[in-house]
Amino acid sequence: MVRALNIDPVTSSRDENGEFLPSQFLDTDIFNPVNQIDKINDRYRSDRMLGQLYAEVTPFEGLTARSSFATDITHGIFDGYFPTYFLSINDQRPVSQVVKNLDRWRNWQWDNTIEYKKTFKDKHFAGIMVGSSLINNRYENITANAINLIFEDPRFAYLANGGTTIEESGAGGGIGESSLVALFGRVQYEFDEKFLLMSNFRYDGSS
Repeated sequence: MVRALNIDPVTSSRDENGEFLPSQFLDTDIFNPVNQIDKINDRYRSDRMLGQLYAEVTPFEGLTARSSFATDITHGIFDGYFPTYFLSINDQRPVSQVVKNLDRWRNWQWDNTIEYKKTFKDKHFAGIMVGSSLINNRYENITANAINLIFEDPRFAYLANGGTTIEESGAGGGIGESSLVALFGRVQYEFDEKFLLMSNFRYDGSS
């Protein structure tokens, strides 16, 4: 959108043969916006699964135990195809390229709490709760690319269509993982629904 607003208004995007035209009046990095759209072919797709389970029990009056487990798993794929073109010295891509990235996220969280509540002599209420939370996040990535494609066509935008030498292909990847363990609790006392005394604590450890 920015390129379309900044390019001069008299230059056509294509000539009579259907080829893209550079601006005859601008010698800057404001390129033909239609050419930029046509020469960039990329797509990102992802599949995501979310889930949660929980259980809650009350073994006797006033005591409640709850446990919940949630997970988030995502798989993503990026496909990029970048053909050669030449509009001007400032607007060109001399080498064709195809890129493929694979991403995977796996996150989960497990929470547990035990709470006890008691009302006595009608005006006194006391409660105590303790719990823990475990969180794990993991990310993996694999990327590969190839240049000098044999067939410059989006239908053949595959790594095998690129050059076969070491200089014409590359691959990489990485992994990251973090974890968090938390312990927490709460103690409270209430008198006649008028006065409240509460204390909270929490301790976190991460890696």
